[in-house]
Amino acid sequence: MTDPNPGDLRVWYVPCPPRCSYTQSVANLAEALAVLDFVRLVQAGVPTQMGVVRWQPDEDGDYEWCDVEDDELADVAAVIATQ
Repeated sequence: MTDPNPGDLRVWYVPCPPRCSYTQSVANLAEALAVLDFVRLVQAGVPTQMGVVRWQPDEDGDYEWCDVEDDELADVAAVIATQ
């Protein structure tokens, strides 16, 4: 796997009961929502923890994977719904 660039996005999910965790790099938040929808479809009836993270600087200027806020995902979903 290559080193992440600032702004890179990943979807993560962990089927429950806890098994291996999975990550999938995505190009944008619309693609992230599509991957999340697919995971929900495939894992129907199986509790699954999931989310989207972005490679960005923290308070100290070091880079880390930070959660994308639900509001930001909801805004993208609303735009997609109007198309």
